Amino acid sequence: MKIAICIPTYNRADLLVKTVQSILCQTYQNFEIIIVSDGSTDETKEKILKINDNRLIFLELNKNFGYPAKARNEGIKKSNGSFIAFCDDDDLWHIDKLRKQVNIAKKGFDFIFTNKSFINN
Repeated sequence: MKIAICIPTYNRADLLVKTVQSILCQTYQNFEIIIVSDGSTDETKEKILKINDNRLIFLELNKNFGYPAKARNEGIKKSNGSFIAFCDDDDLWHIDKLRKQVNIAKKGFDFIFTNKSFINN
């Protein structure tokens, strides 16, 4: 079961790299990561393209729309997964997040959500 992970972003390159790294470390590895830049003007594209993983898809919107829904919807259009997982550009995922959610999805659930923890740095 392939999971499409959609991450909208705007000018948060350093946080985004940490987010992507936390996803790449998942115990469940059948996924694609679709990063959609909402007109970022920082080093987002350069930093993401340095990550050598063929599961990464980077899309750029031609301008900043100012809300993540536009970028998410564009990412969904490009997705090839059985399920879509939303992720914000400042989220860090627990190493077993996807494995646990896929195991629940295999039981027939169409929608799954998780709890959260806050990191204060």
